[in-house]
Amino acid sequence: MDIAFHTASDLAKFKEEIISILYRKYEEEMKHFPFLNYMSKDKFQSYTDQYLAHTKIVLGMENERITGVLLYHTWNKCGEKHIDIPVCGYGACAEDEDKMIGKLFQYMAQNEAAEGITNFSVHIYAHDFPARQLFSFMQFGTMSEICIRKAGADHEKSTPYRIQNLTKSQITENWSCIWALTKNIIDHLKESPVFYKGDEFTEETYRAFYLDENTTVYAAYDDSGEMIGIIESNGEENSFVCAGDKSVNVGEVYVLPEYRRSGLAQDLLFYAEKSVLEQGAAFMWVEHGTANPNARGFWNRYFDTYQYEMIRQVVW
Repeated sequence: MDIAFHTASDLAKFKEEIISILYRKYEEEMKHFPFLNYMSKDKFQSYTDQYLAHTKIVLGMENERITGVLLYHTWNKCGEKHIDIPVCGYGACAEDEDKMIGKLFQYMAQNEAAEGITNFSVHIYAHDFPARQLFSFMQFGTMSEICIRKAGADHEKSTPYRIQNLTKSQITENWSCIWALTKNIIDHLKESPVFYKGDEFTEETYRAFYLDENTTVYAAYDDSGEMIGIIESNGEENSFVCAGDKSVNVGEVYVLPEYRRSGLAQDLLFYAEKSVLEQGAAFMWVEHGTANPNARGFWNRYFDTYQYEMIRQVVW
């Protein structure tokens, strides 16, 4: 078997084989999500064309037949090299598929790892257990997961607390309360077991995000009118698993400690879900860090994971 780099311009005669291999991986994962109207092979090809045109490609070949594919792109930032493999960018037709993927990655990494620091990131289908094990054995750690939920009908409210959408002027007027709740999220991420420094999450960044026209902030209040919890949704779509259907991103859920285990976080989520349904969205999606047990405990109760990001930093 031969393993070699190829450019997009070299791939005209191999494109159908490449797409077939990649699409089979996609189909395998989507079988776990019967509520999704997933992409046809033609639409999948249109989606992956953006990667074929702008990324590097490693192919495994035997007797002029493609046996494995690995797509990735690279960039440099602050003196460090970054290499990213998209979730739609790997697959093999060999019986021992994980071994083939391992060989392709080894070849790529031997040629791409630079002197200094190289940061690898690989996105793996959630139900592709052999690939997850493969990269785990190569000392990759799981960084985050992306989850999907089909927006449903009305849900019964479990708490008496008032919840409402905040207008942009209300966000400005109540900023000190909103920022205090948001800062609690940031502080939580800095503590054990997450240990995420997160210096980029500044008050100015969050203020701009919450005031953006594509973001909606929902707040919960107790009987005295004190803000006791928040959640947000924003217009970032997930075109990969929600092909042809409108989707929104949701996140930043937080309730004060004394209101936890009351069902308030669930009420906030379902209130946001009702709102996004009214906006014409069929699905909600979330990305969260796997080192955060609170995030896993909440989001994974209501959402289904379809993708993990695994990372490793190599220092030469």
